[in-house]
Amino acid sequence: MAEITNVVTASVRRQTGKEAARKLRRSGQVPCIVYGCNQDPVVLQADTSVLMDVVHDPSLISLKIDGQQDKAVLIREVQRNYIRDDLLHVDFLEVRLDEKIVALVPVDPFGIPIGTQQAGVLEQLMHEIEVECLPMDLPAKIVCDVSTLALDDQFTMEMLPLPDKVVATAEPQVVVFQVQLPRIAEEPEEEKEAEEVLGEAADDEPKVISKGKKEEGEEGDAGE
Repeated sequence: MAEITNVVTASVRRQTGKEAARKLRRSGQVPCIVYGCNQDPVVLQADTSVLMDVVHDPSLISLKIDGQQDKAVLIREVQRNYIRDDLLHVDFLEVRLDEKIVALVPVDPFGIPIGTQQAGVLEQLMHEIEVECLPMDLPAKIVCDVSTLALDDQFTMEMLPLPDKVVATAEPQVVVFQVQLPRIAEEPEEEKEAEEVLGEAADDEPKVISKGKKEEGEEGDAGE
């Protein structure tokens, strides 16, 4: 296998089920599974701290399993407890180094757009892009220089600085970044109409200048 910088060492999981998974997590391990390449899925366990270092990286991983040949894998799915940010389960997809894959890669902006000097704001419409390439050519991320964007300028898919042998699957005209004036939230039309109606009703209401003294007989009636 060609050299791969990300390495995860795992062992075959002997017990499965919810209770076994809970015990595994308490011991600092995470339940995993690897599938793909027309092979039967294999249930695994791996160290939590090692997985935390790679779960946000789309790059190729060398998965080392005791007694088996190293596998080239990608992380296909991550399950986590979003309250505590704990890893619950990780799915690995085995790939062949000589076959192209389709994967999502993060997109990051670099620089300050000149349009911000005209009160513009940089808007990122896509945070990930889908690319096709050989596994060893898959980039960890795509960094885009947005410093030349003026007000109302757009940075489209065809402008992405993709590495050699990497192709974006989206249409070239798809917008990734743009610089726009800040949007001012408008009041919903229903609220405006309600305010206008209330205002008209208030204008039509007779205004009380002062209270006159009671009509004769009111006190007597009350007393009776």
